[in-house]
Amino acid sequence: MSETIIGRLDVTFEGYGFVTPNTRGIPDVFIPAQKVGDALHGDIVEVRVMTGRNGKREGSVVDIVERGTDRLIGRLEISGRSYVVITDDFRVRKVVVIPKGKEGGARHGDIVLVRITEYPRFGSPIKGEVIRSFGRRRGDSNEIEILIAKYGLEREFPPEVMREAEEAARRFMDAAHTRLDLTRYPFVTIDGEDAKDFDDAVFGRMREDGSVEVFVSIADVSWFVRKGSRLDEEAKRRGTSVYLPGECIPMLPPVLSNGICSLNPGEERFCFTVEFVIGKDGKRRSNKFYRSIIKSAYRMTYTEANEYLTNKKEIGVSSEIRESLDALNAAALYFRNLRERRGSIDFDLPEPDVILDMMDRPISIVKAERNIAHMLIEDLMIAANEAVAEFLVQQRSPCIFRVHDRPDPEKLFEFKTILKNLGFHATFSHTPSPKELADIVKRVKGHPEERLLNTLLLRSLAQAEYDTKNIGHFGLASRCYCHFTSPIRRYPDLMVHRLLSNIIYSERSRDIYSETTLKEIASHSSRMERNAMEAEREAIKLYSMMLMKDKIGEVYDGFVSHISKKGAFVELVDFFIEGLLPIEGIEGDFFRFSSSDFSLTGRRTGTKIKIGSRIKVVVKDISLEEKMIYFGMASPLTKPHKQQHHRRNQKSRRRKRWKT
Repeated sequence: MSETIIGRLDVTFEGYGFVTPNTRGIPDVFIPAQKVGDALHGDIVEVRVMTGRNGKREGSVVDIVERGTDRLIGRLEISGRSYVVITDDFRVRKVVVIPKGKEGGARHGDIVLVRITEYPRFGSPIKGEVIRSFGRRRGDSNEIEILIAKYGLEREFPPEVMREAEEAARRFMDAAHTRLDLTRYPFVTIDGEDAKDFDDAVFGRMREDGSVEVFVSIADVSWFVRKGSRLDEEAKRRGTSVYLPGECIPMLPPVLSNGICSLNPGEERFCFTVEFVIGKDGKRRSNKFYRSIIKSAYRMTYTEANEYLTNKKEIGVSSEIRESLDALNAAALYFRNLRERRGSIDFDLPEPDVILDMMDRPISIVKAERNIAHMLIEDLMIAANEAVAEFLVQQRSPCIFRVHDRPDPEKLFEFKTILKNLGFHATFSHTPSPKELADIVKRVKGHPEERLLNTLLLRSLAQAEYDTKNIGHFGLASRCYCHFTSPIRRYPDLMVHRLLSNIIYSERSRDIYSETTLKEIASHSSRMERNAMEAEREAIKLYSMMLMKDKIGEVYDGFVSHISKKGAFVELVDFFIEGLLPIEGIEGDFFRFSSSDFSLTGRRTGTKIKIGSRIKVVVKDISLEEKMIYFGMASPLTKPHKQQHHRRNQKSRRRKRWKT
């Protein structure tokens, strides 16, 4: 028995794919490599789904509904009169034929950007034309230029958009008298050391009963970016700012994003303020929404705020700012405790921070710190976003919600099996609540397998996206959620500002945006968010390879962070960098992969390589095409003594710690 679904195709490194259905509530469908057909990664496809004898669903692509891209990056190869481009993306394992005269002056071996002129059909090759050449691959900053072209990112803005932005900036004080003046309050921004665009400023004051009055003021971008303008259309097209190491490719021109919209210290700025009271029980009350004008009293970094909040270290600010920080920290803790009680899932997966020199060359990659100041801002922004979403729902207003669907039971069953095979005793229902999964995350904290299990659980969950239908946010355990607090860098936030203004200040015009228009914007914004995330991840990989390219042959200590049938992924101790130790490259034995407990076992020695194993590796190779760092064993493996007894003891200890 078969059914047909439509959804987005995502192709993996191994060549097989998964289709995420457009219809909510239907699980992703596995597509074997041989059944992807002429579809490319990112295409919207029609899939025929069959359920096999083992009960697992499997699909085959029967039609391409919409192409996901019209551009590809690859290496031009010229042989006689033949011009072909070998694509650079492992998810698009295709050759592009370039007709004579369409090579754009590029030479053999150049990395080129190709515009597709003819898509594959019934096995025929892709045809295209070269629209830009980057020269030979050098493994330096030119790789970032290639990446920017690959993902369709643009640093420059059209001249007419720049003119509109400059005109909008000059209109700044025209309507100051219509806003609530909050300039007397000591608002602060709390951001990273390198931040330039400041969306949000916060102020709080403690009340006699221990509750906290909180003011979250967000840059009023909607006042400067008028609906339907060229500036608005460009922001909508971009959808989001993209943050690469050392630079930001903004959604809005810098005269707005870093200038008149940014809540820079000591400068009056237009804001949309959310004011509420958080009680000791973590619940919000007395929600208010209004346009305001503020003057940030201080540009604070996460490091400064953390030093004050944890150690009461003197940071050179007024007593009013210190009192506000203490009140805000109390409010965030109240709300965080409420979130924890309702089951909000906090994965706390480490993120890389690329350290660049003055020439934008990587000198180190470390784990980005997440401290109490990060959590304070995160909690207050979530509280403000929930307040706005709930208000719009109460007013029966349309909205672009930030939604997160319930997890796929089949994927969760696989995750549960892995938990059991790794020695962790954990039970949760077939359709678990957020709290059940949040409890799992807490229980694996501190164990060697924590990162792997958190990553696997995250992959079991649906991807958060934008939608006009409110289904809640599973990961946050929130019944009603939207994005409101970052309109400088996210277009959906700008839209929510307009919808909120329409209710509060207009004549409640219900046709400010049609349902169809809102759905299109939500869908486009979700696509652009995924595109930005993929670009940012690939940039981290590129900088990792730039850092390691001069270290071929060097030996490093590492630990196994993940295992697949390809081998062991090893994270270095000295750098927050991961590379692959191929299974065939482990000297001294022939290893077999076990998917049940994510381990590699030597056939001759019985040696077991598992998550968390300490290992010494040598840097063997850097593949820019595959975006992979390859390691080898620094020394051959030898047969361990009493290996079987050791494994039993390990298993016993692991079971015991779960019973305590």
